[in-house]
Amino acid sequence: MTGTRVTLILLLLAVFGQAATAGEPGRTGFRPLGVNAWDFWFAKSGDTYHAFYLEYPDKSAQPDQSLRHSRQWVGHAVSQDLLTWSPRPTALTEAPERGIMTGSCLHDGDRWYMLMTYKGFTVAESRDLDTWQWKANAQFPSPLTTQWQGESLGFRLLADPYVYPEKIDGWWYAAINSQIANAPKDKSGVTTLMRSKDLLRWETHGILCYPRKFERLETPQLWTANDKWYLLFGAVGDGGGTRVWIADRFDGPYEERPWSTMTLPGIPRFYLGKRVVAPDGTDVFLAGESYSSLSQPIRMTYLPSGEITYRAMKPGEVFAIPPLARLGK
Repeated sequence: MTGTRVTLILLLLAVFGQAATAGEPGRTGFRPLGVNAWDFWFAKSGDTYHAFYLEYPDKSAQPDQSLRHSRQWVGHAVSQDLLTWSPRPTALTEAPERGIMTGSCLHDGDRWYMLMTYKGFTVAESRDLDTWQWKANAQFPSPLTTQWQGESLGFRLLADPYVYPEKIDGWWYAAINSQIANAPKDKSGVTTLMRSKDLLRWETHGILCYPRKFERLETPQLWTANDKWYLLFGAVGDGGGTRVWIADRFDGPYEERPWSTMTLPGIPRFYLGKRVVAPDGTDVFLAGESYSSLSQPIRMTYLPSGEITYRAMKPGEVFAIPPLARLGK
């Protein structure tokens, strides 16, 4: 595509994308018009949730889809309740020169930051979550080596950095989709954990999990609930799907459980998504559907064993916000 054509497409999407609707009750929450939308990540400022996602014109706007995974940009939408979303102007774009891949968002001081898969890994910054600019390339050690179960392993970083949104002992920690060097490709997938004081200079902390049965562990997310830690990733190989592994510590090791392959009620086809804290303080899961849309929230329940169960919200169901939360206390 020429630069002029991309600019025209972006302008049309910014205008006509405002017609995107909440979609089917209990299922589709956000479907931007005229684009593919996938690999969502989120931030919250005040009472407003911000969804960011990879975006590329769909077949109706761009019949040739061969560049979908190499010329994509970052879309943006906002919501007060996770149920209905309103499109915002494009957050980051470099098309057609180079595509942007998945990242994550965090707040530090008076700025918001994204660590993105772009020209390696690059930090973008914003004051308001609407207007973004590239800040600098992130620097990582070379060569990359770490220990795993008494073995010294070399690895390479691929994509999809997820920065845990709160510092731990003064450090930012990022889970990254990686591969072990010199391992069979279909078994080389690993999630590594890097850490930084400033988001620009990173050092190796270790390996979160090395299943030895996946080619890649895509688009990870870390969170904690009930004194357990959870690692979500998209599995490439061994049946694929979205997986959730569990650990006692934030830095692992994360292990598989019988319930680790995620299934969601009413959503037969999905890949990845994110756990998000809902307005009522409970955890929900928002799934990416068929490269086109974001699901409505799926309720999450944690059992004493650590297992997670999922429940679709009923038509008309809303989040009951506790009185103290409404008062800002």
